[in-house]
Amino acid sequence: MKRRTGGFGQRPWYSRLRLGGRPLLLGGALLVGVLTGSLVILAPQDQSEERVADAVGVEAGEPETEIAALDVEPAAAPMAVETAPVEEVLTEAAPGGDDTLPTWRQFALAAPESLGRPMIALVIDDVGVDVRRSRQVIDLPAPLTLSFLTYARDLEAQAAAGRAAGHELMVHVAMGPYNPDADPGPGALLLALGETEVQKRLETVLSRFPGYVGINNHMGSRFTENEAGMKTVMEIVRSRELLFLDSRTTAKSVGLGVAKDFGVPSVSRDVFLDHVPTLEAVRASLAEVEEVARRKGYAVAIGHPRDATIEVLKEWIPSAIERGFVFVPISTLVAAEIGGGAG
Repeated sequence: MKRRTGGFGQRPWYSRLRLGGRPLLLGGALLVGVLTGSLVILAPQDQSEERVADAVGVEAGEPETEIAALDVEPAAAPMAVETAPVEEVLTEAAPGGDDTLPTWRQFALAAPESLGRPMIALVIDDVGVDVRRSRQVIDLPAPLTLSFLTYARDLEAQAAAGRAAGHELMVHVAMGPYNPDADPGPGALLLALGETEVQKRLETVLSRFPGYVGINNHMGSRFTENEAGMKTVMEIVRSRELLFLDSRTTAKSVGLGVAKDFGVPSVSRDVFLDHVPTLEAVRASLAEVEEVARRKGYAVAIGHPRDATIEVLKEWIPSAIERGFVFVPISTLVAAEIGGGAG
């Protein structure tokens, strides 16, 4: 893979931490000691500094580009990973139907006809790591699109629970950000790795659970700007007949364009819901989602398993349906894009 120059091989900040001569790392998670002598495993999360990094180098005089550059996957405080097992589910992820169809269509959920009404695809990223909040997301009214981080525990069972609840599944693929202090998690796709290792890592994460329709990027402000890196990704996505959702963690992402060049069914994110994880901020973002959906005919919104997001969605989804919006899985919008029916 052709690489850019300029520090792509830098290690994350936590790789320099030591305790008794040993690194404070285990499986990509940071171990924090407390006075009681116990350890808390903190899941790697994006850092707010990435918002600033993504704004650097944006061409002046293009307000839309500058605004979009700040509209990146939001930060969250590290959260303790729960040790309780996920609830037992009665059914596994539904198998594909007609195997003559592409994989993403085999696992796509059926969606109600829009009948000219504006469509909204609600995608919840980072599912699986925080088991309790992920369960609350799964309990939200279907259909949502749940994008699972592949280093979550009990991943197959959690994904199966999501599918059994009527949600569509995706793989949330960790990719390298600009901020060297932002840890995308274990197995992330990094430009410093080279093409062969990127291919190996992507094949590994795509083998973690069945029944998903495609992938979207976790972080990835640096990686998704790199055409060679995204071509490597799209070769595998195309070979597996999956779809691609560009999370657009940078305004300069080439993901959607490369996907289309490779013939990969694709769509991009319109609104992030929870940059600021408060009830008021999430409601304001959902108002923006409604405006986009009315204007374009559809909108793709991305949120996360956060208390404010979950609480607002519980009340907002039924209300939005009453006001004429149709909730669809991401595959419906991708199919509409292919058929010229969206936008």
